[in-house]
Amino acid sequence: YRKGTGYVFPQGDQAALSLKLEEMHRNQKARQIIGERARKLVANYSMETATKGLLQALDTLGESGSLRV
Repeated sequence: YRKGTGYVFPQGDQAALSLKLEEMHRNQKARQIIGERARKLVANYSMETATKGLLQALDTLGESGSLRV
């Protein structure tokens, strides 16, 4: 969780997921830090900003010719 808002583990790796969950359970300080970072990250999110971001991404793809409908 060094600088992020959670842990990363290989897709489908149940053992790695289990280890990360155990680590979160044992480490209250990590839970607090991750929670604070996550709250800061989403503080300015709204449906409107998410929609604008999606539309901008789609416009960029359309302009580059990467978007095929």
